[in-house]
Amino acid sequence: MKPDIIEKAGMKLIGMRTTTTTGENEIPQLWKRFMSRLKEIENATENDIMVGVCPYENMDIGDYTPETPFDYLACVLVESSQNIPDGMEFIEIPPAKYARFIHKGALDTLVKTYEAIYSGWVNDTEHKLAETDQIEWYDNRFEFGQPDSEMDILIPIQ
Repeated sequence: MKPDIIEKAGMKLIGMRTTTTTGENEIPQLWKRFMSRLKEIENATENDIMVGVCPYENMDIGDYTPETPFDYLACVLVESSQNIPDGMEFIEIPPAKYARFIHKGALDTLVKTYEAIYSGWVNDTEHKLAETDQIEWYDNRFEFGQPDSEMDILIPIQ
């Protein structure tokens, strides 16, 4: 896999968090709960873009196994940190440089894309990983369950 190297502006997000493992995979249930409450977020800027965030502070890439817990947030872009609904939180991601990988296909094969990134590209690249949040970017190319669906995986780099 060969990524594009991109710069991304900072983001303000409101979302819901879960702690899970790839073995448990609570992320689909999190997205379902979050999407059912999306209308509660009064200052969303783009309801057609959803953002998944793996916060850096709880990531352990070095000793990763399918039982390694990690945090994940299902989010939407917002104008500010005002009016955060109960059970949700505000996060702000600073501008950063990313290796952008495009996952094509249904989400049930997403783990294979991540495996290719972390067991292949990360070991072979001259880029160093940055200590900031990893992002999944879902825009108008994403169609749940469709074989031609696309979404971006943004791996922060220095």
